[in-house]
Amino acid sequence: MSKGLKSYRYGRSLEYRLMRMLREKNNCVCVRSAGSHTPIDIIAGNGNKSWGIQVKGGKRPYISRENLEELCRWCYMLKLTPLVAEYVKGKGWKFYTVMGAMLTHADELDIRGDV
Repeated sequence: MSKGLKSYRYGRSLEYRLMRMLREKNNCVCVRSAGSHTPIDIIAGNGNKSWGIQVKGGKRPYISRENLEELCRWCYMLKLTPLVAEYVKGKGWKFYTVMGAMLTHADELDIRGDV
């Protein structure tokens, strides 16, 4: 299996894992952008808020300044709150809110209510 295909499958599995958590624990409706060549991997909402989520994982997850800005532009146009969700093996999910091209760590992200 090529490295690119392996990375794609790993990323896809993380996206499905996050969507399952959002549905089960936070009563969210989720849509995945298949093959995601867009800045938003998952659109999720719970009736109170909606998010545009970029999912990251692996040993050294990275998102460029340009990709953060693009994520913010898309979320602004769609009236979504931009988030980056990082999966850390053995530790679970870390969530970051996005302001322009800056990430702010959210220690306790409560997707059920306000983010």
